[in-house]
Amino acid sequence: MFDPFAVLRLWKDSASTGSARRGLLLAGTLFSPAITHAQAVNCRVPAWLVAPQTRIETSSPITPTGNLLALSWSPQFCRDKKARPEQREQCGGSNGRFGFIVHGLWPDAAGRNDPAFCAPATPVPSPVLKQHFCMTPSARLMQHEWAKHGTCGSASPAAYFGTAAKLYAALRWPDMDGLSRKPLTVRQFSLAFARANRGLPERAISVQTARGGWLKEVRLCLDGKMRYRACPEEDRGASPVQTLRIWRLE
Repeated sequence: MFDPFAVLRLWKDSASTGSARRGLLLAGTLFSPAITHAQAVNCRVPAWLVAPQTRIETSSPITPTGNLLALSWSPQFCRDKKARPEQREQCGGSNGRFGFIVHGLWPDAAGRNDPAFCAPATPVPSPVLKQHFCMTPSARLMQHEWAKHGTCGSASPAAYFGTAAKLYAALRWPDMDGLSRKPLTVRQFSLAFARANRGLPERAISVQTARGGWLKEVRLCLDGKMRYRACPEEDRGASPVQTLRIWRLE
């Protein structure tokens, strides 16, 4: 079973054992502009970021059986939301342009009975908001994700977003511009995404679509140790034979 943290551990181990040059080459492959460019174009972190107030809401704890890493396709989100004021950090254009962003890291349980709001949520500290803004470009969204999902398994906002950031940094991206310009099915897109990520099985990829068959979100199914697993039936998303369209990052 593929461990998405393994490549990052390899880089750290190679540096610590004296093979620093190999480690640096691997780091350059992981974080080079060619890989990240389509995902956060000219991202500029706002100087002032504060988490909004979170309502106190808790539910009965439910034991998760796995996790979902939800990756929102930002061009489609901003097209649908039409840059509402509450989305200006992500869609307003002054802070940058985004491709895939981390919607959230969600604990997943059998059926639809997923744990949520497991404990009262503290505000996400401003340094944490700034550190992860280019991954999740909305203070409001980060606070919501911490309150609803992070409190169900992480000791702090820093730990929760740190785990999501490691998963995000280990990903590589298919040619989204090229895919957007040709006829495409959900399965063809899933195969392209899997091929871009060595060791990521197609069955661990769930594609979510908006009205009209537009790409909305990609969800990666993980087990309790954050290793890829086959998506449960309720998390499989759109039909593999469905036609898929991609709103381009202009």
